[in-house]
Amino acid sequence: MAKIGAPTKYDPSWMLARVTDLMADGASKVEVAASLGIRGETLYQWIKEYPDFSDAIKKGEELCAAWWEKNGRVNLQNEKFNATLWYMNMKNRFRWADRQEQKVDLAANITVSDKIEKARSRLPKQGE
Repeated sequence: MAKIGAPTKYDPSWMLARVTDLMADGASKVEVAASLGIRGETLYQWIKEYPDFSDAIKKGEELCAAWWEKNGRVNLQNEKFNATLWYMNMKNRFRWADRQEQKVDLAANITVSDKIEKARSRLPKQGE
């Protein structure tokens, strides 16, 4: 059965390279979609439909993260660099998170059966 609607604009002959080039310069998927002349919805549909496009996006995401990480690294000593803005971008865009310290309470390892056994030991024995 033929698909209904306009033919796809997908053209891997130039789009795959465009995706990785843009994302290697730190571009987001929104920027990629705009540059390709498509809506975000179409971009996500192409990711599902075309394995080569999906691979280009995955590679692009790694290149994009590397671009942003390098940008932060090389600008640490730059007084005009907005480290807070950069950090918030990294948290929101790449799911960075503040490290959470967790305290382990070893006393919590006592099992219910241990408590039952302890309670039974306090009960008078039959015949006493």
